[in-house]
Order: sequence, then structure tokens, then C-alpha cells
Amino acid sequence: MTSIPLRVPVRLLVGASWIPATALVLAVAAGASSATPLRGASAGAPQLPAQAAGMTMGQARALVRQSNLSPSALRRQALAQGVDPALLTELLGSSGAPLSSALADNVLVSQELLDALVAAGLIVGVQETRDMADPPTETGDLADGAEEEATERVSAAVAELGADLEIFGSRVFRSARRDPVRTTPPGDTYVLGPGDRIFLHLTGDVEQAYSLVVTREGVVYLPRAGQVAASGLTLAEFEDRMEGRLRTVYSGVGRDAGSTTRFSVSLGRVRSIQIYVSGAVYSPGSHVVSSLASLVDAMYVANGPTPDGSYRHVRLVRGDEELEVDLYPYITTGRPGANPTLREGDVVHVPWVGGQVAIRGMIRNPGIYEMREGQGIEELIDFAGGLLPSARTDFAAVNRILPPEDRRPMTARVRLDAPLGRVLAGEESFLLQAGDRVEIRRVNDFVRREVLIQGAVAGEGMYEWEPGLTIMDMLDKAGGPNPDALLSEVLVARKDLTSGAVSRLRVDLASEDAPLAEEGDEITVFSKAILRSVDSVSVHGLVRVPGPYLFVDGMTAGDLILQAGGFVRGANPWMAEISRRLEGTGDYSSETVFSPVRPSVARISRDAALVAPPGDTIAELPLRPGDELFVRSRIGYDELASVVLQGEFHRNGMYVLQSRDERMTSLVMRAGGLRSPELNDIELRRGAVAVAVNYDQARRAPGSLADPILQDGDTLIAPQAPSTVLIEGGVVFPTEVAYAPGLSVGDVLSSAGGAVHNADRDRLSVSYPDGSRATTHKSLWLFRSDPPLRAGARVFVPLREEEVGGFDWGQASSVLLAVASTTATLIVAFNSGG
Repeated sequence: MTSIPLRVPVRLLVGASWIPATALVLAVAAGASSATPLRGASAGAPQLPAQAAGMTMGQARALVRQSNLSPSALRRQALAQGVDPALLTELLGSSGAPLSSALADNVLVSQELLDALVAAGLIVGVQETRDMADPPTETGDLADGAEEEATERVSAAVAELGADLEIFGSRVFRSARRDPVRTTPPGDTYVLGPGDRIFLHLTGDVEQAYSLVVTREGVVYLPRAGQVAASGLTLAEFEDRMEGRLRTVYSGVGRDAGSTTRFSVSLGRVRSIQIYVSGAVYSPGSHVVSSLASLVDAMYVANGPTPDGSYRHVRLVRGDEELEVDLYPYITTGRPGANPTLREGDVVHVPWVGGQVAIRGMIRNPGIYEMREGQGIEELIDFAGGLLPSARTDFAAVNRILPPEDRRPMTARVRLDAPLGRVLAGEESFLLQAGDRVEIRRVNDFVRREVLIQGAVAGEGMYEWEPGLTIMDMLDKAGGPNPDALLSEVLVARKDLTSGAVSRLRVDLASEDAPLAEEGDEITVFSKAILRSVDSVSVHGLVRVPGPYLFVDGMTAGDLILQAGGFVRGANPWMAEISRRLEGTGDYSSETVFSPVRPSVARISRDAALVAPPGDTIAELPLRPGDELFVRSRIGYDELASVVLQGEFHRNGMYVLQSRDERMTSLVMRAGGLRSPELNDIELRRGAVAVAVNYDQARRAPGSLADPILQDGDTLIAPQAPSTVLIEGGVVFPTEVAYAPGLSVGDVLSSAGGAVHNADRDRLSVSYPDGSRATTHKSLWLFRSDPPLRAGARVFVPLREEEVGGFDWGQASSVLLAVASTTATLIVAFNSGG
């Protein structure tokens, strides 16, 4: 089968310049002579750049000059390679004539001369190319975005079977970049064609090696023997023909042990062929592959079938012949079976997919599979890798779409139970239909023949139950009971497997009437140590980790202090206080005793040398369960107290009090005083409580009651000098009013638009910047006295509680009675004075 020439514009490098040419490009490996002898070849054999037909004689001569060989040497080289030297006459001229005297340089090189140059090894490195508008698809790579587009183009049938399932085999041909195999050793059945390189070795009386290239005419040129037909012959057939031709030239040539000249034929570089892939594949079209490539290689080059393509009915079309290939054996076992070698012009066609079924559940490889006619659930399970150990083997659930002739309203689908057990045993078959969805279900999680053992045993867990075993036998399976196990009170939770009812048995294992163990029992063995009440003692005070601790017989105060991490600074290490309940009294009664701490523990404290140990050496008192031990501070020890200053002090920050009774004015003086003499307000915060202070009075009378003694954790805040008064609450417009001497509450209330209708004017309050507060007072229910205002004050008008029942006549009567009484008193006083 002849190859289709690809005539494309190329540029050839001749010397240091590029020359254009239109060429039939030959598939010759770069850097290797097309017919270079393996032995006896001249070291000066020309190594010419890649070139092709369509060039002029002048260009060809320029290339030949680069070989640095004389015309006679070139003729001898051609003769040694089986090339008729007469074919070189038009290029080299007559014998001894200079090259310049040959034919005109503008004459085109003939095809015969080009073939002679290639066969003689005078032109090397010819690289196969294609038109740039039709790039090679040999690598099998998908174009950018093609795979994503193909993935989205999932057929409706696949979506119906299961969008979450993968089509079996879809990753095989697209998992990585795949190139056709070019180095696989060919067999004797390999069919030779133009471009193949054949190595001929002669040993014995004649020692010679030849590298022969099959020409376009399908022949090879052999020195002295001439041309030998090769194209269309298998390698074994060519070897037989070569033996006959060599015997006409060399005596004693043969392949048996008695031959004086042995010969062998092997295939070197193989040719490239052009094939075509059509149908439902990702990369259809023309592809250039090795002549050793097989149909499976073509699938790799085309990136495999699409979701709509068949894996079971791939067809190889060769002229009038057609062969169908199933790819599943290759995917499942690695043995491709029918995997024919491709030839020039072969067409590989992937038709639309046949009947597909889905399988999921307890199967090794859930997915969508293509089934042939007559195949059933057994073949499907084999394709999917077999059942998992947790799979049910008695049946498989099949969701089937009925054929159109069997459908009725609301009965297009049916549920079938495939007899999986009988099918796997070969007793029955269950054929599948297109669209079937098979589910292999999991076995029941209920475990038979087991007993749970827990508690005071060597090894807790589930153990096998056997009929006739006693409960002690089961404990022996668990490694036996622990030494402190309470064997007289073993608890057995027994479940009736038929009704599910649970009963509890208390078993004494030493009794002769102890029941036997039963399937599903839960046996609990208790520990005596756990059943005993847990006694504890507690430690408080100046230790690192105060709290409760497990009581141990013989424990002393020193032992408990060590368990609590030892003393902290300030503790009295020589004496501990113990509070305990008095035993034998009915009512609540306790006592407090003191216990010395042994010197080995007391001296751990840094303060041990500062506290005199007791004069008499007294042993530590043993602790009792429930004791509360206190480690008190040593006499005269106080933690350093600190106060934080914020706001308008010259030096803000934390200050440590110099004495227990340091007062506010002293600390303010240490902080450099206030930043402005106009500042008179200081707020004292003690935790979350604001303590009212009058700094102006305290500054005038330091040490007086107006100058408070500070405590650890206090915060002094000196706000900026205020210039306004804030009013909020039950007013029309909550606002700030600029302060001026003589400003009253009434003025501020008027600036806020007055009080709202439900404002409680009589409970108005004023807060001052120093934290103090004042409220409105009323005299005789008629005369109202509002607090004075200072800059920075906050006026708050609360709201009255909602009145119920309308007008309060009782309150009105009380007011009227009070007014009448006051009036009568004034009249009496006036008359008496008169």
C-alpha cells in the first residue's frame, strides 16, 4: 500500500544559508545514514543536512561538497552500498571531470538521483514534517478545553444510568500522554514497506555488514547482487529471498551450521505510516504512527472513545476487509486478544455505544459498563472486579426499563431480584438489558455468635460464643478477671433475639446455679476499688494548686502540700490549719486543729527562715477523709497593692502604694499632679463601682475623710476639663448645653425642649464628674429643689410608670388635704402672732 505524499513548503539549510524547496519529505531518523554500512564504511561518509526533492543541481552539489569526498570516493561509497554509480553521473560528471563541468546548476534533481543519494547514505537527517495548518496528532494530546467540553457532553443515557458513576475504561486512554510504540521488536510476520531499514550481516568467509533501506519502488540495493524486492514481504519471506540472491554471489552462503558464510537479517529503523481514526473518539482524523503500532495504540493516539463511543465494537477497516475488536479484555486483563498491527491507510472506527448498564454498591469498581448481546450479571460482576466481602450473594436488585411493547401506564420500570447465588454457582443465568441499574447490597450488620465482656477483666471486647460455655469460660477468653474483681456480683444483660426484650441477671460465679452464657450476652465485671466510696481531702490558701485530692491512709499536711505543688510566697510553711467534722455527733459539728509541717517540707518555702519554727518538735497530725487544710499567710505579710492612674495626670500608669493607708492626694502628688489647675474632678473606680470623691476638698484638707485611702486594684480617672452639661432621658431633645455660672436645671430642661408628657420630673438626678450624684427634692409636695450644676454634669430625667385606671383620685385627695392643713397652720400662726 503506497503512502500519500504530503507536499509542503520547506526551507533547507545549505552551508550557512536557507534555501526554499518543495519536497516529498522522507521518514529518516535524524543523524543516521539511510544506508550507512555498519562495517567497512568510510569514516568520511557525508553527514549532510536534511533536504528533499525539488532542489536544483547546484544546491545538491553544494551539499555534496560538504562531504569533503572526491567524486571517485563518492562513487566507491555508492558502489559499496549497492547503488549504481551511473546514477551519480549527472551530479558528479564523468570520471575525473570537475564538478563545475556537470549539468547546469538550475536543473532540478530527478527522483532517481534523490533515491540514489538516500540509499547511498549521502543525504541524512531527513525529518518527517506536515503542513503547519494541519499539525501532527501523534502525541494524542487533547486540544485546550476539549476534554472539559467532552466531559460535559455526557449522553442522556449515561446521565440516566448514574451521573455519579464513571464509564468503565474512560480513564485508560486519556490518563496520560501516549505516543505510539516505535521500538518494539518486530516479529517474522512484520510486512516490509518503503522507508524500512534492514540490517544484513555476513560472517565466515565474508565479513560484511550492510544497512539497506527499502526504496519507494519497494526494493533494496545489495552490492554485487543488485536490487532485491522487499515491499509487501514479511521479514521471514524477505530473509528467504535474500538467501537465494546471496547464493548467486557468494558460495557457501546459508543459515545452517554447515554453511561457510552465514547471514542474518534484522529490522532497524521502521517507517511511519498514516492511519485514520473516525467515529466517537476525542481526537478523530489523520494520525501518523509507527508501522509497528497496533489498534490499541491508535486508541491512545485518539485519546479513546467519548461517552457516546463503544469499547466493545471497535472496527478496523482495511480496504474491503473489516475486523471488529473488543477493548474490554485489554482493559480488564491486560491481554488485548485481537489487537492487529496497523498498516498504511488503515481506518479505525469507533461506533456509537451499545447497550449500557450500571452497577453500584458492594462491588470493587462501580461504574457504567457496555454489554454485548447475551451477556448477563455474571459477566458484569467480572468486568467490575468482583464482589466485596461485605456484599450479599443471595440476590442483586435490578431496576429495569421495560421494552416498549411491555409498558403500561405507570409500569415503565420494574424491580427485579436477580438470583445472584444461583448465577454465581452456574446453576442459572440472568441476562441484562440496556438501561439496567444493578445494585449489590451490603450484608446485615448484625453479628452472630458473640458476647461482650467489659469491666474488671484483662481484655475487654467482643468474644466468640459457643454453646455450653459458662460465664467463667467467657471470662477466661478475655484473659480472666482482675485480682480486685467482684465475682459475686457479675451483671449479665441478656437480650432475647426473637423479641428484643432485655433482662438483667446478677450472677455469683461461685454458685453452682450460675447460668450458662448465651449468644448476645453483655457481661460486666465490677471492680471492688471502684465500688468503694472515694474519700478526698482539700487544700486551700497559699499553695500552687489548691483543690480536692484523693485521700490515702496515713496522709499528713506535708503530703497534701507537696501534692498541691508546694507553697507560694507569703505562706507560713511551719503550721497548717485543719478543719474537720466531729465524728459521733448527730448535728452539724466541726473543730479546727493545727498541725505542724515537717521541716523537710517547710524549708522548701523561701519564707521558711522568716518564720520561727515551733519550739517543741511535734509530729504532723494524720489527715482524715473530708478534712479541709488551710495554709495561711505569715504574720505581717501583705501583697503589694497597686493603683492605676488615667486621664489628665502628668504621669499616668500603674503605681504601687507606699503604705497600707496611702491616700488619694499623696498618689496624685507622686504622679506630678493634674495637668491644669482648673481641673478639680477626679473619679475613683473600685472594681465596677464608682466611689464619690471631692478632690477639691481633699486637696484643701489632705488626710481628712474627703481624702480616701486607696486599695489594691483602684483606678483614678482625671477627665478633661468639661465645658458642657448633658441632659437626656424623658426630654424632647436630649442635648448638651454650654455651662456658665448660674446655669440651673430649669435652664437646661428648657434648652432640651422641656419634659415629655410621662417624664417624672420629681425624680430628676444629676451626676457629677467626680462620681457623686444628687436628686431633686420636694418640700410639702409643692416646693421643688433641684441640685446645683457644674461643668461636666449629666442631668437625667426618668419616665413615670404607666398609670392604670385614668386619674388617681386618691393621690389628688392627699394633695388637697396637705394643702388645706398647711393653710390652716399658717392662719393659726398668724392669729397667734397678732
